[in-house]
Amino acid sequence: MITDAQREVIKQVVGSRYIAKITKYVEDLGIRNGWGNPHQDRYISKIFRQERTDKEVENAIFSLVEKITSEKEEEARRHQEIIDNAKNQFNVKV
Repeated sequence: MITDAQREVIKQVVGSRYIAKITKYVEDLGIRNGWGNPHQDRYISKIFRQERTDKEVENAIFSLVEKITSEKEEEARRHQEIIDNAKNQFNVKV
Protein backbone atom coordinates (compact mmCIF):
# COMPACT_ATOMS: atom_id res chain seq x y z
CA MET A 1 0.00 0.00 0.00
CA ILE A 2 1.10 3.54 -0.68
CA THR A 3 1.54 5.53 2.53
CA ASP A 4 0.47 9.14 3.00
CA ALA A 5 4.11 10.31 2.97
CA GLN A 6 4.84 8.32 -0.20
CA ARG A 7 1.71 9.73 -1.83
CA GLU A 8 2.91 13.30 -1.28
CA VAL A 9 6.33 12.54 -2.77
CA ILE A 10 4.74 10.80 -5.77
CA LYS A 11 2.49 13.83 -6.38
CA GLN A 12 5.50 16.15 -6.34
CA VAL A 13 7.62 13.96 -8.60
CA VAL A 14 4.93 13.12 -11.17
CA GLY A 15 3.49 16.65 -11.14
CA SER A 16 0.14 18.06 -12.16
CA ARG A 17 -2.48 15.64 -13.45
CA TYR A 18 -0.55 12.86 -11.71
CA ILE A 19 -3.42 10.34 -11.86
CA ALA A 20 -3.74 10.76 -15.64
CA LYS A 21 0.03 10.39 -16.04
CA ILE A 22 0.08 7.29 -13.85
CA THR A 23 -2.87 5.80 -15.77
CA LYS A 24 -1.09 6.36 -19.08
CA TYR A 25 2.12 4.81 -17.75
CA VAL A 26 0.20 1.78 -16.45
CA GLU A 27 -1.45 1.43 -19.85
CA ASP A 28 1.91 1.82 -21.64
CA LEU A 29 3.23 -1.06 -19.54
CA GLY A 30 0.34 -3.20 -20.76
CA ILE A 31 -1.20 -3.65 -17.32
CA ARG A 32 -4.91 -4.46 -17.76
CA ASN A 33 -7.89 -5.21 -15.58
CA GLY A 34 -9.50 -8.65 -15.29
CA TRP A 35 -11.49 -8.10 -18.48
CA GLY A 36 -8.40 -7.19 -20.46
CA ASN A 37 -9.22 -3.49 -20.60
CA PRO A 38 -6.95 -0.61 -19.53
CA HIS A 39 -7.48 0.64 -15.99
CA GLN A 40 -9.46 3.85 -15.65
CA ASP A 41 -8.37 6.97 -13.78
CA ARG A 42 -10.85 6.35 -10.95
CA TYR A 43 -9.44 2.86 -10.32
CA ILE A 44 -5.87 4.20 -10.23
CA SER A 45 -7.07 6.97 -7.90
CA LYS A 46 -8.59 4.42 -5.51
CA ILE A 47 -5.32 2.51 -5.38
CA PHE A 48 -3.44 5.76 -4.85
CA ARG A 49 -5.74 6.70 -1.93
CA GLN A 50 -5.52 3.20 -0.36
CA GLU A 51 -9.17 2.42 -1.04
CA ARG A 52 -8.13 -0.62 -3.11
CA THR A 53 -5.00 -2.68 -3.44
CA ASP A 54 -3.35 -3.82 -6.64
CA LYS A 55 0.30 -4.72 -6.32
CA GLU A 56 0.91 -4.62 -10.05
CA VAL A 57 -0.40 -1.06 -10.33
CA GLU A 58 1.38 0.02 -7.14
CA ASN A 59 4.67 -1.33 -8.50
CA ALA A 60 4.05 0.55 -11.75
CA ILE A 61 3.54 3.77 -9.78
CA PHE A 62 6.90 3.35 -8.03
CA SER A 63 8.47 2.42 -11.35
CA LEU A 64 7.21 5.69 -12.84
CA VAL A 65 8.70 7.67 -9.95
CA GLU A 66 12.02 5.88 -10.46
CA LYS A 67 11.90 6.59 -14.21
CA ILE A 68 11.15 10.30 -13.72
CA THR A 69 13.84 10.63 -11.05
CA SER A 70 16.45 8.93 -13.26
CA GLU A 71 15.52 11.12 -16.22
CA LYS A 72 15.85 14.30 -14.12
CA GLU A 73 19.22 13.17 -12.75
CA GLU A 74 20.45 12.39 -16.26
CA GLU A 75 19.21 15.74 -17.53
CA ALA A 76 20.97 17.60 -14.69
CA ARG A 77 24.18 15.66 -15.36
CA ARG A 78 23.94 16.41 -19.09
CA HIS A 79 23.33 20.12 -18.45
CA GLN A 80 26.31 20.31 -16.11
CA GLU A 81 28.47 18.56 -18.69
CA ILE A 82 27.43 21.10 -21.33
CA ILE A 83 28.25 24.00 -18.99
CA ASP A 84 31.61 22.47 -18.02
CA ASN A 85 32.52 22.01 -21.69
CA ALA A 86 31.49 25.59 -22.49
CA LYS A 87 33.54 26.94 -19.56
CA ASN A 88 36.60 25.02 -20.75
CA GLN A 89 36.16 25.95 -24.37
CA PHE A 90 35.70 29.67 -23.69
CA ASN A 91 38.07 29.80 -20.72
CA VAL A 92 35.35 31.07 -18.36
CA LYS A 93 36.33 31.38 -14.69
CA VAL A 94 33.52 31.21 -12.17
